[in-house]
Amino acid sequence: MKTSMMSSAAVLLILAGATSSQAGGTLSSPIMWGGTTQTNAVCYVRNVGTSPITVTAKIVDENGVDITFSNACTTVAPGSSCALAAGLASNQTAACSATVSGSVKKVRAGMDIRRDSMGVVTILNQQDLR
Repeated sequence: MKTSMMSSAAVLLILAGATSSQAGGTLSSPIMWGGTTQTNAVCYVRNVGTSPITVTAKIVDENGVDITFSNACTTVAPGSSCALAAGLASNQTAACSATVSGSVKKVRAGMDIRRDSMGVVTILNQQDLR
């Protein structure tokens, strides 16, 4: 009886692992800001794998409200990247999250807070999504 229960438990663990690895995952940045001169938040997602991935990404404010105004992230081919952006008020905080199909081990992502002054872009803060 103990052997069959242990075998059943092992099968369940294997199946659970297979399901979670196929289900994809979410990468998120910490909450960030760039100060009084910030103008935008930009989040980048790169597929470093060999298969296309589906990406659902957004930039949210400190209340969790989606503030994304430009989003090119849907299906990302191998070796390609996508970006999404949001406008920011002075000292407004923001965070980025990206949910991907497949393994997040094949995805690299980051978000930066920037100041765009007449086409001159200055990165004020940058963090990787984890």
